[in-house]
Formats: sequence, C-alpha cells, structure tokens
Amino acid sequence: MHDFYQSCAQLRFIGDQERVDSDDADASRAVAMLEGSALEVRDTVAPRLQRVMRDVCERIQLDSEVRFFVRADPNPQAYALAYDRRHPVIALNSGLVTLCEPDDLAFVLGHELGHLGFRHRSCEFTTSNGSVNHGELLRRRAAEISADRIGLIACQSTISATKAILKVASGLPL
Repeated sequence: MHDFYQSCAQLRFIGDQERVDSDDADASRAVAMLEGSALEVRDTVAPRLQRVMRDVCERIQLDSEVRFFVRADPNPQAYALAYDRRHPVIALNSGLVTLCEPDDLAFVLGHELGHLGFRHRSCEFTTSNGSVNHGELLRRRAAEISADRIGLIACQSTISATKAILKVASGLPL
C-alpha cells in the first residue's frame, strides 16, 4: 500500500489539493447503502470484473483489498469511498460496466482509486449566493487530471483511457 500512496504524491497535478475534511460516518452510511442495494463483486459472482480489479491493484501497486460494488443504474458513472486508506470502496453503475471493455474498466477503476490515493473529497462548485466558485472548479479539474494519471497506469493504454473517458462522457459504445 505504501508504494501506491508514494506514487500518488509524485504524480499529483499542479493545483490538485489533498482534502482531509471527510466524514467517516457519511462514508459508513454510503457503504451500508451499497451493501443493501448493490452487487458486491467477488470471484464467485463476477470473476471477470474481479480479475480486472486485481490487475489494476497490481499495476498501481495497491496491496489493500478493495471492496467493489455494481449498482443497477443505466448511467455510466463510478465513484470511490473510503473510511481510511486501508478500506477503499469502489462503486460502478451497471450502465458503465455494460458499456466498457476490460481495459476501459481498468482505467475507470484506477481513476477512482486515484481519487482515494490523492485523498480527494467532495467540493462545492457554487457559493452561498449561487454563483460559480471558479477556484473550486479549477481545483476539481486538477484533481481529475491527477486521478486520470493513476487510471492511465492502471489500464496501460492511452487508447483505452481515451475510450473510457469518452464513454463516460457520452454514454456511447465507442
């Protein structure tokens, strides 16, 4: 696990800031919701998906066990949760799993694990008066670039990375 977090520190994009304002209770509730409403990926249930996750963890040198869920939702989205660095949790929507090839999924999984490795947390894009918080938008874009770097290491292909990004953005089977 140490190597993964060292790599993240070295690959952080300029302007990307670590956020440590997470709420473990919120993460715990979100995981409990996944446990009750989503499929937890395991070798006995979805061996192909579990193999992709194992390959990703090996490529990015993450040696902790990742809990991995698939939610029944046609939107091609993914997200990451964590209680701390030892307990990463990833959720993919079924629409994304259906849309992506294994190498595309490797990019997405690596990208989401990258958010955890960089300790990214949610941010507010608007101010209290409803105007756009441009500084926060720039920081969020920097965070996405950092996470994309881990995704690229995870899939080892600029073509697969590009396809994954386009599939998530468009919902099209490119």
